[in-house]
Amino acid sequence: MSIGIVVATGRCAKTIRVRVPTLTWNSHIRKKYNGYTHHLVHDGAEACVEGDCVKILPGYVTSKEKTHIVAEIISPMRTGSERKPLESVEEWVRKKEAKRGDKVLRREARKRGVLVVDGLTEVRVVDEAGE
Repeated sequence: MSIGIVVATGRCAKTIRVRVPTLTWNSHIRKKYNGYTHHLVHDGAEACVEGDCVKILPGYVTSKEKTHIVAEIISPMRTGSERKPLESVEEWVRKKEAKRGDKVLRREARKRGVLVVDGLTEVRVVDEAGE
């Protein structure tokens, strides 16, 4: 779990860029230096704005570059407008599993030669030979 500041929003859908402070040890000088690591983080509800202090959880891969998800907004930036509620990690996992389950059903139906529409209607696919 890391805590960082949101530095960019709105460039990609449901994605924010978070700057996380780190300490780097220089063994030659024997001193620690302040540094930053930037992460692309999944924000499903698009509730974060630039300047928010957020807690992010690693290990939730949503795309090639996004490997973190927003756990909570620790200190929101004052914008004067109403905020959307933050999507919880459990909700995100549930949506991802449901989407994956639909994909598995479509794949199995394609193997049987059936076209599934809206998860309910099955239409038999006829190949070009007429079989």
